[in-house]
Amino acid sequence: CGKRPTPMPVLSADGRLLAAADANVVRIWKRTGRDGQGAWEPFATRKFAPRTDDEDVAGREDRISAMAFGASALAVGTVTGGLQVLQLGDRNVSPVANVDNGVAVRALSFNRAGTRLRVGGEDGFITTYELSPFKRLRVSERHEREISGIESVLAKGVGNRWFTADVEGYVLEMELLSSKSKDGRTPITATEVSRRDSGPIWAIALDRDGTFLVTAGEALLGWDLSQRNVLANAQARRKAAAPDAQGATTR
Repeated sequence: CGKRPTPMPVLSADGRLLAAADANVVRIWKRTGRDGQGAWEPFATRKFAPRTDDEDVAGREDRISAMAFGASALAVGTVTGGLQVLQLGDRNVSPVANVDNGVAVRALSFNRAGTRLRVGGEDGFITTYELSPFKRLRVSERHEREISGIESVLAKGVGNRWFTADVEGYVLEMELLSSKSKDGRTPITATEVSRRDSGPIWAIALDRDGTFLVTAGEALLGWDLSQRNVLANAQARRKAAAPDAQGATTR
């Protein structure tokens, strides 16, 4: 049979749940023991179909393109733009949200609290959704190419930060500041980790406290973010990126 591209399996933060995709089916396994120990056993399975009014797409099998665990949910995105957030309280894994993102979903990441979800699209936009009640909050246009990764810093006490990357190698560190602007919004800063057109990046991974980033492209690179200079040689990491047209939001 022909090979089909699939997203990488994802592991929950506590190590107790594992999700893997096969075309339009997501399968979830659960540890039998406590504290992330014990054997893996099947927990739930869910099949996806396109959610669209487009007659050329409706009725076709969908294909899962991205997944991410939150505190108590699993987000799943597809190549037709479908986006579901699955509640993990029982084996039914019922969707608490089922929306059309508009374009193929290429990356997903929850914030630390699991209350908001960032969705990276094939069009280079990153959309932030609030989960309860589910609604779209903001669209970021900083990237001009297909999004290849979004990773949030999960450890407490290290700020509200996340990293974004696109297929042309542009990597940004985003941070939500604690102060508010005069109009009552909470500003977001952007710092370049890797410049535009630095070479293809197809995936990224981040440790919990946001001090070490791995980018996978033509080369596998590790970025020590505990040092304040991560660009090539003497290039200062603290160079601010151009502001968004909408440069503020809440997280």
